[in-house]
Amino acid sequence: MPYIGFSRPTPEQVAAEHAVYNARYHTLEPQWSFTLSVILDGSVDEVATKLGRFDGFETAMRLNPVCFEYKELARDWVVLPQGQTLSDARVREVPGCSANPGEDATITPGNVEGGRRYERIQFEAKDVLKAFWGLMSGVVIQRGTYVWDEDEKMGLWEVTNLDKPGMEAWLRKIIRFESVPEGGGVDGKGERTRVVEICEGYTWERLHLFEWLAERYTKDLHSNWMSKYRGAL
Repeated sequence: MPYIGFSRPTPEQVAAEHAVYNARYHTLEPQWSFTLSVILDGSVDEVATKLGRFDGFETAMRLNPVCFEYKELARDWVVLPQGQTLSDARVREVPGCSANPGEDATITPGNVEGGRRYERIQFEAKDVLKAFWGLMSGVVIQRGTYVWDEDEKMGLWEVTNLDKPGMEAWLRKIIRFESVPEGGGVDGKGERTRVVEICEGYTWERLHLFEWLAERYTKDLHSNWMSKYRGAL
């Protein structure tokens, strides 16, 4: 059963509550959303290689100013329902499948025959979060997935917080890499790329003390994170 007390929960209680959270992820509407962007020197191909494609994903994660540990857990494949685009999808909890369509043993509602197939990174990250000018701080463990669409030059990043029972939080982020046609780099030469991040999130806690902080804190954090992107190029 989900944990409902205030004593230290057992691992089984933690797992039970997070199973409930994960099962309803596809049905919950985000509580808030925001869009951020930054223009970087370099072509779309160059910037995407460093910050968007799988080879650069760990580097991009470690640019997060509050991240102190990143670990790739596994790679698998997911299939979207026929006609669904990655920008509209949620794939974090979709069952994995084979890279070869002919090897799939079963087809589930989230794994539909004939849909677009994507490779997926499963990862875990640890962040040190601080609030109220450092008066409150703690380590947050996040479990997430990342998918890259080479045709659209777009990534889908989804995480959920593995906090103690009594709090549910997730963030979904579309990351687009777009060519900037006019102008050039800082020296007036070369190409530029606009990185656009469309974020939407959900936060619930049993005592409702800090839900109001979630959007503001997350937006400030991801804005600061994007400011570090130039350091990877």
